Amino acid sequence: MTVITNPGTGPRATPISVAELGQIVKGRNPNKRPLFEPKNGFWIRVAGDTTLALDQQYSR
Repeated sequence: MTVITNPGTGPRATPISVAELGQIVKGRNPNKRPLFEPKNGFWIRVAGDTTLALDQQYSR
């Protein structure tokens, strides 16, 4: 998985595990990452037992 973080030098793609993403979606941030947009939701597309896509929902 990849999330967008902002460590102070501008946005960057940061790879994370699926488990960590699950924690972030639950409102936690176990590794205290400086998330670019910490309160957005996600859309997941699946076919059977296979994940096809995971997209971040943008909100203002």
